[in-house]
Amino acid sequence: EKSVGFNHKLLDNVSTSVNKMLAGNIHYNDKLDKYCKITDILDISGSLETSGEKDISKINIFLENINKINNEN
Repeated sequence: EKSVGFNHKLLDNVSTSVNKMLAGNIHYNDKLDKYCKITDILDISGSLETSGEKDISKINIFLENINKINNEN
């Protein structure tokens, strides 16, 4: 439940032909476009919870951020 971050630069040494997934210590309101360059899949499920239950306001913020990224590309 409590994740520790790591240096994402470590992923630079992983071949681009390998699909990568990041999980843990990723927050729903992070600047998500930074992850687009280093991973194929993000697991932010735990970040979308408040007191152990999914929080619709956090989900909405996350979806707004995803829509911004999609509209920029």
